[in-house]
Amino acid sequence: MKKHFPLFKDGRILKKESLWDIRDYAYGGLQLFYQDYTDGILKGCNVQVAEKYLIIGKGLMKYKNFIYILSEEVKIPYSATEQWVSLKAVFQEMREKTDCLEYEVDFCIDSNIERKENEFELCRFYLRKGSQLRDTYRDFYDMSTEYDTINLIYSSIAGIGEPSFHPELLLTFSQELWTGKRDEIDSNFCLQVWNMTGYVSRKAVAAYLSCKEGGTDVQEICAFDNEKLYWSMEAILRTSDGRKKRKNEKRRIIVE
Repeated sequence: MKKHFPLFKDGRILKKESLWDIRDYAYGGLQLFYQDYTDGILKGCNVQVAEKYLIIGKGLMKYKNFIYILSEEVKIPYSATEQWVSLKAVFQEMREKTDCLEYEVDFCIDSNIERKENEFELCRFYLRKGSQLRDTYRDFYDMSTEYDTINLIYSSIAGIGEPSFHPELLLTFSQELWTGKRDEIDSNFCLQVWNMTGYVSRKAVAAYLSCKEGGTDVQEICAFDNEKLYWSMEAILRTSDGRKKRKNEKRRIIVE
């Protein structure tokens, strides 16, 4: 196997083979690293609220085996609609032009929270008129607040083999779990979440819940929707000694 690294020097002719090498090395590493991941948000793309805009941060997304690099922040205007809406990434069909292949993704706020095959959800929210939208949370339970709060539970996060859970949810859960009474299983899970900065596979979350729930089948838990996984984790925090008691009733979250 031979690999060529282009050298840029005065008087040298830039050959087409050198341009191919630049193309392959610029993108080849990302493609190999994420080849086993499902479609979804790979890294970053965090959503923040800034006055009347949602700011989508820099990051990586994968759709149909192509890695989309968001190298700049994206601003999306929003308003109070008094209904559930979803901030989505919508992927267009690849277009072949004379000198390139064009991949395009658009961002929008959609009142239809169901996702089409070519759509990812970054977050959802229900903003009432006269209220302010917030992107910070008091604790893990607060991340399910129904009104006026960015909800990450159904974010389209990529994972190895199956979609994963939003890293901010897992980091918040682990932080709260660590501060109370915990067993060895809890401690090991927290360390794994922190070591992976929240990007933990769905199967790892399911295995942890299986251990805590008395041996429920891991694959069965993997098949839970994100809302059910969230409330399973919340139940662990709610029933642990030394923690602030939550309300027994669940907050309503609109699901597909």
